[in-house]
Amino acid sequence: MAAWPDRLEHFLGHYPHVVAGLEVVSTFAAVVVSLSLAALARRANQTKLRARLYVAQLLQQGTDPKNAPEYIALSITNTGILPLRIPFAFFYWKIPFRQSLSLITPLDYFQGADPHLPSRPYPIEIHPRTSQTMYLRTVRVARENFKEMRQGKNRAMRFLSGFMKAKVVTEDGRTFNVKLAKNIRREIKAARTGKSQPPAPPKPRR
Repeated sequence: MAAWPDRLEHFLGHYPHVVAGLEVVSTFAAVVVSLSLAALARRANQTKLRARLYVAQLLQQGTDPKNAPEYIALSITNTGILPLRIPFAFFYWKIPFRQSLSLITPLDYFQGADPHLPSRPYPIEIHPRTSQTMYLRTVRVARENFKEMRQGKNRAMRFLSGFMKAKVVTEDGRTFNVKLAKNIRREIKAARTGKSQPPAPPKPRR
């Protein structure tokens, strides 16, 4: 009685198209596995971050805690496995259905722009599992900016300005959404409606 390898060889000898089909399937499977592994490797090496915008109170020695300067601060945490770099022009506001962007340059870049903030060079490198905080505007200037976005627009644009989103762009060109803290949403709502909102306790600088 012939062993099963002999039977298999005899069978495949009579059906060469089966052999060709198996070769095609195995080649296709190898290509799929190779592409999947390459895609997973690229995904693992992509820039990843978590960003949050909030009102920060800058407490320093000699500063009255009741009148400490307040800033619009952006905290960025690198959640990837590789360092990421934040360029100078990295933050902007995007209003739905509007093509133009409102680019915000960081206040902490300019020498002498604010007496409480030392200037820092950009781009900023953030290592994996670490965070950096950038200061974009004083709260007073931010309120004026929000009002400018609201004024001079039609009713639809004033309504849409309340749903604008904050975005961060990294040096490699990737764009990320920014989570807005409640005190930031309050400021945007006040600018959109023209009504002042009760202030919330600002988050101290870490």
